Amino acid sequence: MNKSVIKLIATFVVATTVLSLASCAEKKSTENSDTAEIVVWTNNSHSKDAMTKLVDEYNNGEGKEKGIKIVYEVKGGDTYSQALELAIQSGAEPDLFNTSVADSVEKNLIVALEDLPGTEDLLAKYKPYLRDFYNTYNGKTYRLPTAATTRGLVYNKEMFKAAGIIDEKGEAKPPVTWDEFCEDAKKLTDVSKQEYGVVLPMKWGGWFDSDIIGTSMASIGYSQGYNPVTGEYDFAPIKPIMEAFLKLKEDGSFLPGAESLDNDAARARFSDGKVGMKFAYSFDVGVYNDQFPTEIDWGVAPLPVVDENNVFYQPMDLESSIAVGKKAFDTKDHEKLAEVVKFFASDKLLTELYKEGVNIPYDFSLVKDVKLENAKKGWEEFAKLLEISKVTPVVMKNDIGNATTIDQNFINKVWVGKMSVEDALAEETKIRNEGKKTYADMYPEYNPEKYIIPDWDAKREK
Repeated sequence: MNKSVIKLIATFVVATTVLSLASCAEKKSTENSDTAEIVVWTNNSHSKDAMTKLVDEYNNGEGKEKGIKIVYEVKGGDTYSQALELAIQSGAEPDLFNTSVADSVEKNLIVALEDLPGTEDLLAKYKPYLRDFYNTYNGKTYRLPTAATTRGLVYNKEMFKAAGIIDEKGEAKPPVTWDEFCEDAKKLTDVSKQEYGVVLPMKWGGWFDSDIIGTSMASIGYSQGYNPVTGEYDFAPIKPIMEAFLKLKEDGSFLPGAESLDNDAARARFSDGKVGMKFAYSFDVGVYNDQFPTEIDWGVAPLPVVDENNVFYQPMDLESSIAVGKKAFDTKDHEKLAEVVKFFASDKLLTELYKEGVNIPYDFSLVKDVKLENAKKGWEEFAKLLEISKVTPVVMKNDIGNATTIDQNFINKVWVGKMSVEDALAEETKIRNEGKKTYADMYPEYNPEKYIIPDWDAKREK
């Protein structure tokens, strides 16, 4: 073969290769241009590892098929709001992000999920769990309540057995009623061993709302002293619960120094194994497994009730998913934005987060048959409390100015005998109901009727 022919063949090969590479590059460019990057910001650092893994799986599977790539970023909890505000001011906000609903709607920062295509079934599924201002505003939905926080009484099984508080099988038997709670606390207390029935973190600013107001719904059918059926505040039915705590004081069956204990210190004392009972949230599973790991055998029981023959659902809080930014709605494919919303609110994702011990889903039916491997102690028990828990209605707004509230009165007056339980409850009821009127007068456009739910019923079977 002469040199001219060889040269001609070489030129042809090079040209063919260049054309082939150009074709591949063009194809790749076309594919990339069809793939939408959806930037998501969240401050949920506790689920970062699990969510990053699930987002990666989505991007490499379903997302790739649909032309979607989620860029998932977790911002520091304390600096999240500031980072988001700066991003919005500079026009560099993420496409979907955690934010408060009412304020963001008023500032035109987020859009309603009803405005996205194909979200009808998703919205219908979540409708029973929606709360105004948390998820909805002016009749539109902006965030979906995906993860639940349940309440319970954690108890030291070893101390219960040692004190003889057991069932017919010899297992530790937690209290069902507030009377039993006080009786058990007294039996569990042995000052000579420095063991006490219960720990009360009264220095913690949220203690009264958590352990007294927050537990009351299981006994009276509504939360935070607000009766959604009547639209009135009524704290009087909480009397037996407040009296139960005074009984603990009378019996000396709580860990001394409650007034100087914050919640972390109280958690640590329970973890040490010298306290029989403490009120807790489902996120305390991480506390007793990781932050203050305990070697004691402990369990989770429902909240005590005043009358075991007249019980109501316990309160649960719901953490909401991300909202869709207005800028993203104006500049990006609506169908792809809708797909990302569906992914973050999907049964599959919520179930996987439960398996990872990260989040309890809003609906227990999603995970009741899930078999967990190496689950953290207490995780399944707190999740099971979903069966007897219900999201609470939003309370009617009130402006009480500088009035002294019941949490302050209980610690500073009732606890030390300077004020009766009845007077404290009556004063709080009066303050809140007058505060309703004050707020309504201050904001004439405000509609209090939306906070009244005539058919609200939190009654449950035993």
